[in-house]
Amino acid sequence: MNIFRYLNYKTILKAKIKELKEVRQGRFTFEALSRACRVQKTYLSKILNHDGNLNSDQLFRACEFLRFSEEEIDYIFLVYEYENTQVESRKKKIHQKIQFYKSKYEATESHIEVETQTVSSTQDLTNYYADPNFILVHMFCTVERFAKNPSLIGEHLNLSQKRILEVIDDLCKIGVLRKMNGSVQVLKDNTHLSKLNVLYKVYRSQMRLKALEKLNENESSNYSFSVVFSSVPSVRVNIQERFMAFLKETQKAVQSNEEEEIYQMNFDLLSWSEAK
Repeated sequence: MNIFRYLNYKTILKAKIKELKEVRQGRFTFEALSRACRVQKTYLSKILNHDGNLNSDQLFRACEFLRFSEEEIDYIFLVYEYENTQVESRKKKIHQKIQFYKSKYEATESHIEVETQTVSSTQDLTNYYADPNFILVHMFCTVERFAKNPSLIGEHLNLSQKRILEVIDDLCKIGVLRKMNGSVQVLKDNTHLSKLNVLYKVYRSQMRLKALEKLNENESSNYSFSVVFSSVPSVRVNIQERFMAFLKETQKAVQSNEEEEIYQMNFDLLSWSEAK
């Protein structure tokens, strides 16, 4: 359950108890929750239907009973304070913290296992993420036939053999490849650039341009999809959650199979109208 999509602690509690009831019927009920909070069932029901509030101790007992993580409990109390404070300046500061949690949960590295690059000022790392050919050559080398004979890579990327060798040399310098008697060995193959990194926007733009170049080169053998639609914000959140689950399953599928070909996948979910 993604509690970070909600801005109401009562909604979070009700959604969690519903989820737990479906998994472990009989143990997690409103009656059991009321006992954990040390309040009457009717009183709890009244509160969760938006009439009144739990006090902080009752809310904490509810969170413990529903087995929220420490980070989730922190978030629930932020939402609780946000709902109940009457001081506008405090409300603004709490909202900033809430947005931090939301951004953190929405980050890709929160859902898949990667070696995340967050902060670096080295020229090597700049070259790797600013030039899509570095990433592509790196991935080509994870495929055995290209690792044994790197000269085959050039024809796929429209690069000269000299440029391919230069990129491989640079990849060896930054520690992701190693040369071995005319072939190369991949030392790292699961890196990920966090959106918090200063290089992220450059990396994203260059990889998109490279993808468009490839799509225009041979549309018949590639697939592309784009749509603009109108809906409500909760649908956007739901789509993103579904994609994160898909991404996690995709990573498992990729890691459980041999490397034979190189693919690129892009996914954009943009808001044109939501207030910033």
